Amino acid sequence: MKIKKNKITFFTSICLIFLLLNFLLNINVYATTENEIFQSNSSDLTIYEPEKIQTRATQMSNIAGKEYFIKNRYTGQYLDVAGGVAADRTNVQQYKYNGTDSQRWYIKDNGDSTISIYTRLGNNGTYQYALDINDGSPDNYANVQIYKINGTDAQKFKLGINSYQTFGFLTKVSNYSKAVVLNGPTCDQGRNVDQYTYQGHINEHWILEPVNPNVNLGVEYAQKNYNKYVEAYPDCRDIGGDCANFVSQCMLAGGGVHYQNDWYTYRKNNNYYKPSNIDQLNNTWELADPSPWISAKYFGKYWKDHVTYHYYKTDKILENPSLAWNLNITKGDVVQVADSFLGFLGDAEHTMYITDYQNNTYILTYHSNETQAKSLLDICRAYPNQYLIFYEMI
Repeated sequence: MKIKKNKITFFTSICLIFLLLNFLLNINVYATTENEIFQSNSSDLTIYEPEKIQTRATQMSNIAGKEYFIKNRYTGQYLDVAGGVAADRTNVQQYKYNGTDSQRWYIKDNGDSTISIYTRLGNNGTYQYALDINDGSPDNYANVQIYKINGTDAQKFKLGINSYQTFGFLTKVSNYSKAVVLNGPTCDQGRNVDQYTYQGHINEHWILEPVNPNVNLGVEYAQKNYNKYVEAYPDCRDIGGDCANFVSQCMLAGGGVHYQNDWYTYRKNNNYYKPSNIDQLNNTWELADPSPWISAKYFGKYWKDHVTYHYYKTDKILENPSLAWNLNITKGDVVQVADSFLGFLGDAEHTMYITDYQNNTYILTYHSNETQAKSLLDICRAYPNQYLIFYEMI
């Protein structure tokens, strides 16, 4: 009996050890996976220091002095003053786009290599409240709130930018070692925003969407991300192409146009950043169905009802390039390739963003084939006997 009991005890011990190891292993795997997911591929945040580097001063002048909707790079939700309450210590959170003053932020260049960020909420001709670190604390988890403008270090930040044209707000109260971050992070609407040690994770980065058009920022976003994929949006390469998705991002980055009606996307969870089928897309991303955000066909159908557009056959443009050049089209506008159906304009099948001009034609940037600069005339040659649709987005 004694031997039998020892055998049972030994077996039980082995099982318990196995279960414990499995438990610890699972924790380790989960932690590693989480770190890989949230770690930016470009954590080399470059800090704007206009008094030292002239090119950065030029970039700062292109950013400061304007209002923005500020979107989290992970969830795609926006920096928002909770409840729309203009009062000291009102909490700041993430929230889906609503276009109200609670989500409009003015970036002020303080002239000392720092910025302040003012909410439009409570503006009676002048800005009244600023983004603020609670009690000027240097600690992790110090709350981000709004407070009357007072010029203290609690309301000063250094603006950093990485190669994705996404931004970090490093806090002066932490000697710039900590940043304004989405807590968690989770995709829950109303999730808190606080201060935490900067690590280069994507929930620490933000996308600036100008309230009014600033097409240079849209062009910079397109040129920096023509071969990259920003995590606030689905990577649609495996489900029919990423061209409309990419151009939609560029339009937001250039300002003047914002989420509306069926044209939007939000992350719901972290399951399928790069979906391989529609079920995975719907699992992780909130989109209209059908979606003009990710479908070239429905992008065309949507924007034809909302902006002025023109179209010509590609062979006609090759014969007479001035047909396209003389249109009221500029950087930040959009071009689509569309079918020629029984001699008439058919459905769109490819979407491109205008980023430059060269030799009296437009230069286009687009995804799917990851192209930074393609001449409109070369596009015409690549799509003989089809149509080009030109959309006046700006």
